[in-house]
Amino acid sequence: MPAACRIRLALCLSQEKACEQMKWFSWFKRKPTATHEPATTASLTDCPKCGKEMTRIEKTTMTGYDMRTYRCDDCHEEHILNFGPALWKVLSDANKSDHEASD
Repeated sequence: MPAACRIRLALCLSQEKACEQMKWFSWFKRKPTATHEPATTASLTDCPKCGKEMTRIEKTTMTGYDMRTYRCDDCHEEHILNFGPALWKVLSDANKSDHEASD
């Protein structure tokens, strides 16, 4: 093993030991990263009222935004969600800026 690699390896190991030997505040509970579970992400298709999954009944992009209407079968309520700019709008804007730059 080259000397530079041995030095880097020794440095990494010493930093790891220093981290393990570091004194932490009593209120700070350090969890090992190997057993850490990622947080669950909220789903946009879950009903905000009851938490059950909703069914998409309509999708429109006429306004330039991806607007979707979902219905919850349990609550019998409809929710309109904005999923951001519509793809055609983004591509159209990018095409306009390309044409303006070339003129």
